[in-house]
Amino acid sequence: MSGILLAASPWIFGFADTVYIPHLIFGLLEIGASLMTKTQPEGNFGQSGTTRTHAV
Repeated sequence: MSGILLAASPWIFGFADTVYIPHLIFGLLEIGASLMTKTQPEGNFGQSGTTRTHAV
C-alpha cells in the first residue's frame, strides 16, 4: 500500500507539475520489492514433529 501511495502522491497531493519522477520510481521499486519478497521460509525448520529438550 505504501508503494502505491508513494507512486501516486504527486497527483494525489497536487505537486506533479513540480516533481514526480523520483516518487514514481521509488514507489514502483517498493511495489516490485514487495512482490519478490518471500513470505514463508524455505525448508521445514522446527516442523519435524519431534520434541527437543534444551539443557539449561
